[in-house]
Amino acid sequence: MTQVAKEELKRADHLIHISLKYTRTIDVLLSILQRLVSAMEVEIKDVLEEAKEKGYLKEIQPSPKLRTEQIRKLFKNSEEISNLISFYFFLRTVIKAEHAKKEEFRKNVTMFALDEQGTEFAAVTSETVKEYYKKVDDLINYMDEFSLTLKPKRKK
Repeated sequence: MTQVAKEELKRADHLIHISLKYTRTIDVLLSILQRLVSAMEVEIKDVLEEAKEKGYLKEIQPSPKLRTEQIRKLFKNSEEISNLISFYFFLRTVIKAEHAKKEEFRKNVTMFALDEQGTEFAAVTSETVKEYYKKVDDLINYMDEFSLTLKPKRKK
C-alpha cells in the first residue's frame, strides 16, 4: 500500500474512532466515505503506474471510470478486484446522492442515500462505515500483494 493510501486510511480510521464517537453527524459519515473512496482511487492509480512501469500498459487513463476498466483488464481473473470496483462505484453513488438523516447527534446516527425518486438505496451507520473501512483495507492490501507479483514484461 502506498504512503498516500495509508494516510487516507489512517484519516478514515481517525474519523471512525474519534470524530464519529464525539460528533455523531452525517457529515462525519460522509467524510469517512470520501476518505475511503480517495484511498481506493490513490491505490488504483499507483497499481496502474506500477503496471505501466513494468510494461503492461502504455498509458494511464485520466478518468476514474476508465482507470477502473484498466484495473479490470489487468486483474481480469480476480473476483476480489471486481468486487472492489463495484464497491468503489457504490460508495461514489452514495456520496453523490441526496441524503436524509435519522437520529443525528445520537448513538445510532444513520445517513440514508436517496435516488432521484427519493427512494432509499443505502443506509449508512457507524457500524456500516466500520465494515466498509475493513473491506477497503483488505481490498487495498490484496491489490498491493497482486501488484508485487507483476513481473516486468520483456520487450520484443
